[in-house]
Amino acid sequence: MPQPLDRTIQYIQQHKKVYSTRLHPLLCALTSAEGVAYSEQPAEDATSFVSGKFRSMLIDIFGRTFPEKAFFAFDRDAVARYKKRVRRNVAAVGARLEAILRNVTSAPPA
Repeated sequence: MPQPLDRTIQYIQQHKKVYSTRLHPLLCALTSAEGVAYSEQPAEDATSFVSGKFRSMLIDIFGRTFPEKAFFAFDRDAVARYKKRVRRNVAAVGARLEAILRNVTSAPPA
């Protein structure tokens, strides 16, 4: 039986080193692990190309990539800055949607 998401995250965060072939577990590990390693996922269309998801995420968070399949230490402050930036972006999108919806009038009853 699958575990609830919070239990899965707690399990991942108990480890000092995390190796992952999936993006989300590695993201969870960045808040507590001392070192992480990854292996890029294949592209969804089952070609021999890799998806590049890890590469994109690492550039977004750290401004660089790290070698695949090799544990690396990372800047935890960069993770905190990334989390703050994501929160600001989500709040800005929420505020924009609220502003758009405030300006929408409902259709008159038929």
